[in-house]
Amino acid sequence: WVWGESSPDAALESALADPHLPEELDDPRFRGRVSEYGYPWGMRDLPYGWDVALENVTDPAHVAVAHHNTLANRYRDPCPVEIKWVRRPTSRGGFKFEFRSLWKTEERLEEAMVSTMEFKPPSYHRVTTALPNGANLTVVNNFVPTKPGRARQISSKMLITGPDGEPAPANALGYKVKDGYLPAWLRHILQPLFVHQDLVFVHHQQAILQRKHKKTGETWKHSYWMPCQADQSTVALRRWLDRTGGIGWSPAVSTDVHAAADDGSLFDTYSAHTKSCRTCL
Repeated sequence: WVWGESSPDAALESALADPHLPEELDDPRFRGRVSEYGYPWGMRDLPYGWDVALENVTDPAHVAVAHHNTLANRYRDPCPVEIKWVRRPTSRGGFKFEFRSLWKTEERLEEAMVSTMEFKPPSYHRVTTALPNGANLTVVNNFVPTKPGRARQISSKMLITGPDGEPAPANALGYKVKDGYLPAWLRHILQPLFVHQDLVFVHHQQAILQRKHKKTGETWKHSYWMPCQADQSTVALRRWLDRTGGIGWSPAVSTDVHAAADDGSLFDTYSAHTKSCRTCL
């Protein structure tokens, strides 16, 4: 995101900071193979903060439970997830890991398919599913903090064909994605359905965590029970936040996070997206 600053060195520091973009866009090995990038671009104002938004998407196990009947089935698909670190967490570099779901159901098995997840501070997150032939599908998310307890999600998808034109996998996070071409207006109607599935409990989670911390001094380390290998990504992100300090909001800004009295207001797509969207209006 763009962080406004007026120090004497602000312009120089800005010029020296490269934006986080998929490295494949500038890699000569992928020239002519990026079949789609930016389809479909999506924007949504979320009723939860940048930190819990990143925590949610860096957990590869949440999809099986949270996104029931869109990508997964919560009664059949929950399973162990193996994680292998590609880049261990650092303050400036974030982290990157490979993961593999140990499916119990035959229809979920995808032979030789590798998924990787990456977080680059402060807001860039991507999930890539690759085939041995070099073709891959990447979902890119950027989470921009707008105020305490609120964030804006800007997302896109990138498809890369294999060296000989092999098609990219129709698969994200290990789940089949049936995403043929749809008119823009229809995509904008359907996109909120996915976000709405875990929106309420993530919104309330952040309020519960803050309330408990203010009352007892306990942090996520006391509130979360994370015995599984799949929880390593959540631990890594939370430790990164603890180490770097998160966002230094202005003293004039209240950092209190309150849960909505009416959960129905959280699904206000007009305020969160439509009013700012040229396609929808």
